[in-house]
Amino acid sequence: MTLRGKLYLIVGVSVVLAFMVGAIHIVTLHRAFLKREVASTCSSSEQEFFRLIDLHSRIADSLSSSISRDERVASLVAEGKRHEILSLLRPTYEEFKKKGFIREMTLFEIPAKLVVNVGKNKIEGGDVSQTRPDVVEAIESCLKVKAILICRNYVGIRATNPILKDGEVIGAVSVGIDLRSFVANYESVTGRKSGLAIRKDLLQKHLSEKSYKRYSLSNPQSEDLLFFTKDAHLNPSLLSSDRLMAGSEEVSFKGEDFILCVTPIKGIKNQEVGYFFTLTKLEGVGMEALFKNLLLFLAMYVPAVAVVIALFTFFVKSVSDRVRQILIMMKLLQKKDFEYIEKIQLPPEGQEDEIDMIERAVVELGKDIKRYIDKLSREVRDYTGKAYMDSLTGLFNRRAFDEYGVELIEKFSIVGKPMAVLVLDIDNFKEVNDTYGHNTGDIVLKRVAQTIRRSIRDSDVAFRYGGEEFVILLPGAGKKGALKVAEKIRATMEKTPVETEFGELKITVSIGATLIRKGERDPNTILDRADAALYRAKREGKNRVVFED
Repeated sequence: MTLRGKLYLIVGVSVVLAFMVGAIHIVTLHRAFLKREVASTCSSSEQEFFRLIDLHSRIADSLSSSISRDERVASLVAEGKRHEILSLLRPTYEEFKKKGFIREMTLFEIPAKLVVNVGKNKIEGGDVSQTRPDVVEAIESCLKVKAILICRNYVGIRATNPILKDGEVIGAVSVGIDLRSFVANYESVTGRKSGLAIRKDLLQKHLSEKSYKRYSLSNPQSEDLLFFTKDAHLNPSLLSSDRLMAGSEEVSFKGEDFILCVTPIKGIKNQEVGYFFTLTKLEGVGMEALFKNLLLFLAMYVPAVAVVIALFTFFVKSVSDRVRQILIMMKLLQKKDFEYIEKIQLPPEGQEDEIDMIERAVVELGKDIKRYIDKLSREVRDYTGKAYMDSLTGLFNRRAFDEYGVELIEKFSIVGKPMAVLVLDIDNFKEVNDTYGHNTGDIVLKRVAQTIRRSIRDSDVAFRYGGEEFVILLPGAGKKGALKVAEKIRATMEKTPVETEFGELKITVSIGATLIRKGERDPNTILDRADAALYRAKREGKNRVVFED
């Protein structure tokens, strides 16, 4: 063999050995990358799970706490007026249930007796001391209890608050959210397959026979677990108790590779109820790992692949630029700059290379994160907004006026822009309450609020200021506009009787109107002037509009 042949042979063997060592190295790095990806994905999954659990718990607790502090509810519980409690709370339950926030609303009397099931719209009875430890603890400790609990009908997140009357605990109110609805919400937000694996022994112990049979027939199950998931074809052997107890790992399901993430579910008194699991596709992750490790391979084995590097220098530079573009995109995602991400033009599907696929995955991830953040922001705004809304009329309350309305008045006064202020009062409202009762009074208040909403613009703001008094701010409106809106509200109420169980009631309103004067910054002065106009309307015979300059 010639020297040249020997050199070629040595180079060839070296290149083969280098590629073999490199291949082994790539496989090792690839497995390490996937292991880190599993850990990262499961950490994210667990954080999202607990964030959503916390959000749903706070929603349930907010509603439960609001009901427990309602003096009307406490009085009705103390007086044993269960049908009145049902009538009072049923509209609130329907509103929250329609939005998917709750499934259960129940009231209990001491020591632990179920008396009103608002969700089932009926009066019930029975001791729950053995099945509802949250109720027992809330009544005995006089503290709120939030926990994941299995009751007779379902597995859910419950918030239970004690009801006090004259400093004494007289009962408790519980608001519950079905964890199956939580799973559907989690999947819609994250896009991940998810589900619950609940211990069958606990379900058999706490669920009613009818509920357990229904769940057993409609959900997949293993020897000791029952699964709640949207995937009706889930293979229980994929999610055995041993596998769930082992925690995160890679699994194959229906010919696809997934990352299985497992979060133990703890109930009241830290009892393990079961597991929450997610299945995240590994699609794209393996290619990303392979690409990154190939770059590392080329950097580490330059002597053996010098010719290849020389031939592909331009290609590597192009790839580096595209990787840098992806890194820039990732940094923008970290800064939550979604506007740039949405403007990126991607090649049509089917004409993509591996980097295009990674870039598309990053873009889709950015869009998913934006949708997720927007959804959570809306839920938080909805949740926060309840503190500024009057629960009966659906208008803003006095607190909202003191914080937002006053600021709006001051801003329009400072910049010298026109704004009209209306103060509305229901005529003879005390007589309606005294004659027909507060339930009829509530119907009248709702009707007036409905008329106000239909009579004003989207830019106008209405508040229930207190009792039967309302304040309406009309930004940009002058005297003519203010009188037009006020007269529309007054005339509508006059000509449209209010339907009640006692028949039709003719309800009228009196309205005082005024304008913000230039340089006038004290909201109390403006309200006093509108109030003076309202009092004139009352003195002059009611059912009229009076303007005060």
